[in-house]
Amino acid sequence: MKRHMKGVVFAIFLVSLFMIRNVYAEECDFTTKAKLKNLASNLNTSYVPVENGNTLTFNVTLSNIYPGILIVDPTTGNEYHYDTSRERPGEITITGLQPDRTYRYEVYSENEDCAETSLNVYYVTLPAYNAYYKDPICQGIEDYKLCNRWLKHSLSYDEFVKEVNAYKESLNQPIEEKKETKEELNPMLQFVIDYYYIFIGLFVLGVGYVIYVRRKRDSFGF
Repeated sequence: MKRHMKGVVFAIFLVSLFMIRNVYAEECDFTTKAKLKNLASNLNTSYVPVENGNTLTFNVTLSNIYPGILIVDPTTGNEYHYDTSRERPGEITITGLQPDRTYRYEVYSENEDCAETSLNVYYVTLPAYNAYYKDPICQGIEDYKLCNRWLKHSLSYDEFVKEVNAYKESLNQPIEEKKETKEELNPMLQFVIDYYYIFIGLFVLGVGYVIYVRRKRDSFGF
């Protein structure tokens, strides 16, 4: 009798386990996962710089966050989701992010049955910032690479000034060389212009002499 009861209890346990698995499968089936992935694919990311003197940070905005979707920053552990208490429930702005870094955001389902693996991953890469780009030394050469706002370099301020001054000197050098060449050529050109009739006379005399010599040879039968 006891053995029979043990068998019945074990059978009930197996049936219960099977039913639990079926419920789980129904709650996170293929169709549900497909819908969640579609929602996760609609997330938008954008950023804006916030400058304060010679320092700069970024505000990153995550938008198109739908109910049931959870966004996780794996580095900090912070979580973001649809929240009706915000003015824009489907949008969140993260402030104070550093330049020249890449931030990773993983999207999960808030449904625990479908939350085992991420639905999507987003990367936000923020550009490097050149703290010297507004320096007065860059006036007039804003297009020079070291005067670009978004530039990664490891120069100290003194090294930066040295490089920019060297660049300015290189801009002036070709102009001076061209001016010197022009000054060297001008006297020669002026001489030709002033005495061009002499060159023309010599040319005419030379041609006449050649014609005379040929006719003279012909007259003697050479």
